[in-house]
Amino acid sequence: EDEAVRPLALSMHLVVALVIRPRTKDHMGVYGYATLLNLDSPKRAETFISHCWNERFEDFANTLGTLRRETVVWVCSFAMPQNVDIGRLLCTDLSSSPFAKALLASERVLLVVDDSVEPLTRSWCCFEVYLAVKHRLRFELRPPQTSTDLYRKVRTKLAAMDIRQCDASNKSDHLKIMSAIRGSEPLVNRKVREIVEDTLVFLESHVP
Repeated sequence: EDEAVRPLALSMHLVVALVIRPRTKDHMGVYGYATLLNLDSPKRAETFISHCWNERFEDFANTLGTLRRETVVWVCSFAMPQNVDIGRLLCTDLSSSPFAKALLASERVLLVVDDSVEPLTRSWCCFEVYLAVKHRLRFELRPPQTSTDLYRKVRTKLAAMDIRQCDASNKSDHLKIMSAIRGSEPLVNRKVREIVEDTLVFLESHVP
């Protein structure tokens, strides 16, 4: 009986379905939520957020809450129109996609993780981390709070990380990413592991 009344965990999937889509549907579906909020004073994002939509939204918000208040971030669910088929916005050449353009226009890429460390099993997240390395952007890994236990979980997931085995909400997205890195899969895996491992070493050295 207790299981039947347990509240549904709020994820980005639910935030998009219950908040973002309804609030942007009257604009022909072409505006992202962030665009509507900033029509009078457009913002330039300096930080590209890479994350998994399955994460608890509370953890996601708490993680972003650790940033400086004036930091302008790019979050796909808020920046991209959610009432259209986003797959249609992805070019065959992913370097021309809205995601890649936003990432390359940023100063840093921030990978948001929680206890599940699911981003290291997601095609887009691993691809975005690789692009950060390839284009020499500043990279950060950030959880909701400092935790040596979580860092151990990240390292465990990192050891098993293989972009060829990663998942995407849309299978076609994973296939496009695989096409974009064809022949370089081992290099992608190595670069992602190296940058995340280096970041972990730094973070662990600052744990009280």
